[in-house]
Amino acid sequence: MKFIKQLYNDEIDNEIDKATYEATYNPSEKIEIPFSEAKELYHYCSLESFYSIIESNCFWLSHPKFMNDLSEQEYAIGTTKKFLQEYNQNINEKDNSKRLLKLIESKFELCESKFKGFDEDKYKKHGFFTCFSSDGDSLPMWSMYKGKNVGLAIGLDFSDEKYFVDLPISRDKDSDIKKISPFYNPPYYYFSDIEYQEDIIKKSINIFLDHISNYYNSSKTELNSNINYAENYLASKAAFTLMNMSLDLKNSNFSYEKETRLILLEYTEEDVKFRVKDKFIVPYIEFPLEEKKEVEDGNEKKIKKKFDKPIIPIKSITISPNAEEPELVKASIWAFLNHKGYKLDKKQIIQSPIPYKPR
Repeated sequence: MKFIKQLYNDEIDNEIDKATYEATYNPSEKIEIPFSEAKELYHYCSLESFYSIIESNCFWLSHPKFMNDLSEQEYAIGTTKKFLQEYNQNINEKDNSKRLLKLIESKFELCESKFKGFDEDKYKKHGFFTCFSSDGDSLPMWSMYKGKNVGLAIGLDFSDEKYFVDLPISRDKDSDIKKISPFYNPPYYYFSDIEYQEDIIKKSINIFLDHISNYYNSSKTELNSNINYAENYLASKAAFTLMNMSLDLKNSNFSYEKETRLILLEYTEEDVKFRVKDKFIVPYIEFPLEEKKEVEDGNEKKIKKKFDKPIIPIKSITISPNAEEPELVKASIWAFLNHKGYKLDKKQIIQSPIPYKPR
C-alpha cells in the first residue's frame, strides 16, 4: 500500500507542477520571466543588507509571515479564497470535480487559518521570497531610509551570461549539465511580476483549477481503488499551491513599487535558518546554493554550499539621496565589490539625483 501511495504522490506532484506552470507561464498571459527580456531589476536594501548579500554570495529569502506589512498577505490570501469560491460556485453540482473542488476550498481555509498563527511545521508549507523593483530610483522607496540609514538600489541583470553557472537542466539523474542562471528553474524557483490587477490573477487561478479538474475527471477511474487518499492528497497539494500563487498579488495602492519577486517553493528543512529581526526570530533561506556530492565514510551524500564565483549579476548601484559623504560611500562600495571579485566601473555607482533630505 505504501508503494501504491507513493506512485499516486509522484503522479499528482507532477500534475500540480504542470498546472502551476501552465497557469503562471502561459505564453498568452502578461506574466513573463523578467530576464527573458534582459530587464534590469533593482533590489532596495540597507548598506548592512548589501554587505551581507555580497559577503554571503546569496540573497536572503524571507517567509511571508514576517514581511514588513502583514496586511498585504492577508489581502492576497483573502482575494485568492474569493476567486476559488467563485470558481466553485460556477461548477455544476453534477460535475465529477465538484467534490474535489469543495475539498480544495476546505483545505485552503485550513491553510488560511494556520497562516494567522505560526508554528514550526508551517514555514515548510510556504514559499520564501525576496523582492525587486523595475524602478531603480523611486522616492517612495527611498523614504524608508532616513537619518544616517543609507539605502541602496542594486541594479541586476539576471540574463547576464557572465554570471551563469554549470547546473543540471532537469531533475533527472542523468540530466545534461549546461551554463544557466542559478536563479531560475520553474516551478521550483522563479521570478514573478507582482500583479496589482485582480482580474489577471483570477485568470491564472482559473487556468490552474481547470487543469486540476480535468486531470481529476480523466483519472478518477484509475484512482478509484484509493480514491479517498488520492482526493485528499490532490486537494492538499492544490490548496498549498493556491496559497503560494497568492504571493503574486498585491493591493493596487502598492503599485508604485513595480515589484517582481524571486520565489522559492522547493526547499528542505536543512535549508531554513533563523535570524533576529527587530522583535522576532524569523526563518529565512540563503539562495541560491550549489548542490554538490561528497563521500563520507564510504557513503555519497548531497550537500549545499555557496558558489565559489560571484553570482549576483550587478549592473549598477544607486545610493539613496539622503546619504552623507556620498563620494566616500561610493568609494567604499567600489572597493568592497572589487575585493569580492566584481569588476564594476566606478561610474556605475551613483547617488540618486532626487532632492530628498528627510529630517
